[in-house]
Amino acid sequence: MGLTDKVATSIYGLYTAAVYLAALPGGWFADRVLGAQKAVWYGGIIIALGHFTLAIPRTQAFYLGLILVVLGTGVAQAECERDGRRALSGRGSAARRRL
Repeated sequence: MGLTDKVATSIYGLYTAAVYLAALPGGWFADRVLGAQKAVWYGGIIIALGHFTLAIPRTQAFYLGLILVVLGTGVAQAECERDGRRALSGRGSAARRRL
């Protein structure tokens, strides 16, 4: 894409911050609208679409792909973290033994 190091670092920093910040509204949306199972499913689909979009060699597709990955991660991240905590707590003792 021919980006300078300064521009590329800025894009990466904004992308990383957006992934973490999207968890709050995405978690709210997942809890109130979708439910846990649908949130992980649809979030994963949106992330996959983002990665497919990133493979298109155009600048617009690059930014759209990053946005899709951020949105999908925002929806799925909170539910995946909750499932992980549940598996490692007292309810998921079989999962904890496997680790």
